[in-house]
Amino acid sequence: MTHLLILMFLLVPSTVFAQTPTTPSPDPTPVPSSAPREAIEDIQKIRQAIQEKVKEKLSEIGQPTVFKKGIIGQISRLNIPSSLEITLNGETTSTLLDPEIVYINAKKSKSNLTTLKVGDQVLALGVYDPITQQLTAKRLISFNYEKDLPPLPQTIYGTITDMSQTANSVFLSLTPLNDKNQQYQIVTDTTTKYLDSVLKSQSSVKFEVGQKIIAITSKSEKSQTSWKAIKIVLKTTPTPTVPAPSPSPTPAN
Repeated sequence: MTHLLILMFLLVPSTVFAQTPTTPSPDPTPVPSSAPREAIEDIQKIRQAIQEKVKEKLSEIGQPTVFKKGIIGQISRLNIPSSLEITLNGETTSTLLDPEIVYINAKKSKSNLTTLKVGDQVLALGVYDPITQQLTAKRLISFNYEKDLPPLPQTIYGTITDMSQTANSVFLSLTPLNDKNQQYQIVTDTTTKYLDSVLKSQSSVKFEVGQKIIAITSKSEKSQTSWKAIKIVLKTTPTPTVPAPSPSPTPAN
């Protein structure tokens, strides 16, 4: 009997515990659904603001600010004292005139802007704005292309058709490979530099008719029809003269 009571005592609580429904815990205070949505919107706004700032900075980097620049050409339009237009090779640049601009005339002296006229050759120095594509000139200089600018070097690749020589110079008649009807008179002197076909410097060279050379030249100051050789590259070297072999001596018997 005692054993039966102990067994019932052990079984009853567990059975009751198993059958007793658990009391649901009270729900925490609900968070309004709008709160996380507002937080997400705030984050998106911050991200968007950062992206706009980055784009703005990248745009500033990609587009150069104003910079110093010089423009050369002929005056194609005048609006003194506020502006003018300068044209070179068909390209025209609108040029604003700084209120304190300094104008130097062809005689190298300061002058008044009212002396300018369409067709004058000028150099405008100032600040260029790439966005408006305008130059604000702070200095304007009149000059003559032919007198005041040094001639540009000219490179001629051709064949020597005639030549003569003096103590310090060689005179070459050079016909360009791309224009057989053209001929240049090339003059060398003690300052001319010589290179072989692999661009190795040579202290002295030998020219001959039919030889191909590249002549880097500038207009000669002494002659309007000849070009001074600054540098000459030998594309083909003269054929060396090979002496005839001497007859072998007849061995003595």
